[in-house]
Amino acid sequence: FAEVISLTFEKLSLADLEADDDDKSGGAIELLRKMAFLHPDKIPADLFTADEWVHVSALRKHSLVVDSELEEVSINSHVQDVVREQLMGGSRKAVLGGVLRALGDKMAAFDPGNVATHKDARRFARHVQVAASHADEVLEVLCQRADEALRV
Repeated sequence: FAEVISLTFEKLSLADLEADDDDKSGGAIELLRKMAFLHPDKIPADLFTADEWVHVSALRKHSLVVDSELEEVSINSHVQDVVREQLMGGSRKAVLGGVLRALGDKMAAFDPGNVATHKDARRFARHVQVAASHADEVLEVLCQRADEALRV
């Protein structure tokens, strides 16, 4: 399965290389990387910029995401695993940081005393939980490296 996802990733990269200069953004790959840190179901379009979300069509074309509802997609959790483990390169921390900032911006509008904010907060809550679990992994590795550095 990992090999199939890697090949699809390469196809996306090649398509980007063959695109006109205006279309060379690597946007589909970056969008996929960001989605790898979210809950796999009901990923909302409004978590991303319009410039990012436009690339979801390339992900659909390669069956990396499927529509779940209007302006939401779902991604197979195995695809997420492969992307996180094999296709991040050195960008893991930066991508995760961007995802956490975007989620923080969305959750900032939540007011427990204002019922009007509850629906949107619930839309993002599962994504916050999943992204935070990945942040814990990154922090654990960082702390281990710091401990090693202090021992040498």
